[in-house]
Amino acid sequence: MEKDEAKMPAGEQADVFENIIDSADAVQDAAAENNADLIEEAEESGAEEAQESTEAENDNGQEVPENDKEAVLPDCDDDVLISITDLHKSFGKNEVLRGVTTQVKKGEKVVIIGPSGSGKSTLLRCLNMMETPTSGTIVFDGAPLDPKHSSINLHRRSMGMVFQHFNLFNNLTVVENIMLAPVKTGIADMKKLRRKAFFLKLRKVFDKNCTEEIPSYPSKAEIRKKALDNAMALLERIGLSDKAAAYPSTLSGGQKQRIAIVRALAMYPRVMLFDEPTSALDPEMVGEVLEVIKELAEGGMTMVIVTHEIGFAREVATRVLFIDEGVIKEDAPPAELFGAPKDARLKEFLSKVL
Repeated sequence: MEKDEAKMPAGEQADVFENIIDSADAVQDAAAENNADLIEEAEESGAEEAQESTEAENDNGQEVPENDKEAVLPDCDDDVLISITDLHKSFGKNEVLRGVTTQVKKGEKVVIIGPSGSGKSTLLRCLNMMETPTSGTIVFDGAPLDPKHSSINLHRRSMGMVFQHFNLFNNLTVVENIMLAPVKTGIADMKKLRRKAFFLKLRKVFDKNCTEEIPSYPSKAEIRKKALDNAMALLERIGLSDKAAAYPSTLSGGQKQRIAIVRALAMYPRVMLFDEPTSALDPEMVGEVLEVIKELAEGGMTMVIVTHEIGFAREVATRVLFIDEGVIKEDAPPAELFGAPKDARLKEFLSKVL
């Protein structure tokens, strides 16, 4: 029997080992299922999606490197973090974006203003591929965003998104909302490392000359603890640590939006995208949310913000874009754009909002 196994082709050995580790994963998941809470269910779902994404990339003939994030988001010496070229987006016959071209540099705070329906939110949603552009290119940190040839979820790990209406999960507590993404992605990454370690150990059995170091990986408990510690630190930062065990339905709009912001920060993003973060708030709650965003700006976070808060744009922005009818009609520092606007449509717009 041992001789037959020794003669087994390498490809068949790999299939056998793959089945072994898949079975082991299934047993471990089943053992944990009885005690799983809502976060555990979300984590397992996330891990399965990450595995399916990896398999799809393999099917496309692409090599999946040891560190997917580093491969998809290579280091870039250039100051430009996001580059947008001739971006178009249509919904049926309605062309919302009509050739947008601009750049966002590292550390910049770019504020986008314009009338309702001008394409501001659509542009923001295209940046992390929540809307797929009809044509044009978006390059993030040197890598083109193309859902057909790259893993968009890996890009989204580095792009925090804050929506108008919070989008918190009402069935999870505040701290669980913040922990959800870090735990899901952490466990998915851990399983990749565990799988690599398993096959590397097997390789060392058959290849005595293999000197590659077996990677270490954290346990699920360690991943959760790190996510919990970070979540509590973020809540402390915005003065809401006492709300960790509360549910979103018991919070004010301002509290929900601040929690939505730190939920995005929990993934350590390289850029934050804000889609009118104060538009759904009562006037007295706007200030507390804007203070959190100002703190991020002072800390050097790269940000792209869609807002109607002109005073806030003056104070925070390093550049302001005025978009109307799907095109950028003016792009300038805030003092210049608000103090000496050149475009006739911008002048008309400012006369109504200032």
